[in-house]
Amino acid sequence: MTNISQSHLTGEITPFPHQQVPSRIIEEEPLSTSFLDLGQTLSENSQTPLRVRPLSVDVIRGWFRQLITAKAIGQDDSKGGFLENIPLNPGDTFPASQQSIYLVFTLTTPPADAKQITTQWVAEQVERHPPNTVMGTDTVLVGLNDSTGYFFLDQPEGGWAVGTYRIDLFVGEEVSPYTYVADVRFRIQS
Repeated sequence: MTNISQSHLTGEITPFPHQQVPSRIIEEEPLSTSFLDLGQTLSENSQTPLRVRPLSVDVIRGWFRQLITAKAIGQDDSKGGFLENIPLNPGDTFPASQQSIYLVFTLTTPPADAKQITTQWVAEQVERHPPNTVMGTDTVLVGLNDSTGYFFLDQPEGGWAVGTYRIDLFVGEEVSPYTYVADVRFRIQS
């Protein structure tokens, strides 16, 4: 007796249920009509894109357009009363003598009502601490008029241990996997 089943995807009969069947090629309709379709001509070298991609997709991380670690921050209030936080001496590598490390953020879109954003500063792989030790936390409250902000962690007692650190970001009242939105890494070198 031969085991014959009908494929749910293509409607074709296959000899075995686990056998792959080549999928049918379905032509997609373009999102917009090219003016070449309207009978106009262009030189052969020019191309007309049919799909438009949003700008800067690679830098947007959900809530945050920008997340930058820095040695210090500057503040600019010249934009009509709105305060902008600017990272000074940005980078992902800091000396063990660094007094404070800042994480400057730019929101993708300010929230309609106030939201709490919390950071956990984690010693991911460092010399003097077990892996994934929480070194500290910082919290800010952002509202409709906020487009930038910053978090910071002062140098721990005994100084920064050499290694890799991670900053986890959470939106909401609780710090949990459900409120996690992003992370940033930096390293301390001697």
